[in-house]
Amino acid sequence: MHSFKKVFISSITFLLIISVLTSLLIIPHACFETAPYSDRQFRKELAGSIDTIFLGASHGLKGFVVEEIDTILGTKSYNLSGDSITWHAREALIKEEIDRNPLKTVYIDIAFDTFKRDNRNETEGNSDIILRLNSFKKNLKYLFSEIDVEHMDDMYAMLMRKGFKFYIDWASGKNIHNFERKNMGYDPYNSLDISLNNASIIEGYKCAKINPTVNEENLQSLDRIVKMCQQRNIEVVFVAVPISECEIWCHSGWNVFENQLKNLGEKYNCKYYDFSLFKCRYDLLFDAESFHDNVHLCDSGAREFSKAFADCMLRVENGEDISNCFYSSYDEAIKDSQYMKYYSEHK
Repeated sequence: MHSFKKVFISSITFLLIISVLTSLLIIPHACFETAPYSDRQFRKELAGSIDTIFLGASHGLKGFVVEEIDTILGTKSYNLSGDSITWHAREALIKEEIDRNPLKTVYIDIAFDTFKRDNRNETEGNSDIILRLNSFKKNLKYLFSEIDVEHMDDMYAMLMRKGFKFYIDWASGKNIHNFERKNMGYDPYNSLDISLNNASIIEGYKCAKINPTVNEENLQSLDRIVKMCQQRNIEVVFVAVPISECEIWCHSGWNVFENQLKNLGEKYNCKYYDFSLFKCRYDLLFDAESFHDNVHLCDSGAREFSKAFADCMLRVENGEDISNCFYSSYDEAIKDSQYMKYYSEHK
């Protein structure tokens, strides 16, 4: 009996020590604005003032520059997107904003690979989202309802690493406040030259096929998001943020994504725009300077896109038909690519 009591007390003591150490590591990272997505407190302070939301994953996070858009449209917007964010996480976040803001429009970022993500197998995205929800109860509910037990250890390890990084940065005098409130959720990327060399233009043309796999859980989540908005008379608009010329050039199968976006628009009676097909893109976005990688805009590219996007939405608001501003397909768009000219002359 004495031995059992001793083991019991030792076990409880060990668990308490682990709990305290975990709290000391995770709570500072969770409570302070230590990362670009640490916006829980800021969004709480903005309650009642936001009328427009941009909801997406990394394409939206790196693409919609609120400052540029609000200047043209006169809106009060917030970019609610997140890196590797799941559709279940999008659903949880937008519900919070619908409940506390007079929203008029929600722009949903739809990328060509947007529906293939496994909600319970996205450790990075899920570790971020449980630090963004408004209460401990919501975070706990999300943790145990959306994350499989076999991934809990990965989640715990990632949060601990981020906690360690907080203390290391603090001890070394680095800036630990990495959430820029002025950006209203937008998180800029730096520019990299991703343009194709001449050999890659010839060899890379349609050398691979896109894989727009659909996870039915994600479509169900989108369905709930759209209906949640429409029940509150909030307009939903589907938007594809532009990807690079080289990404389009090197892949085939884009018609599948074209149909996917079109079908979503028709199903929910929503406007939809694919800005990879925007005819002025070749005058605004360049592979040598407007992107961070093949599928993400850099800051300068995002600003050019955001101004063009806002201008298009303003024209729609004023009753204009902007359908002639877009190519009808990726096959049509690629004909005007800088790469096509070289390919036609040297193939």
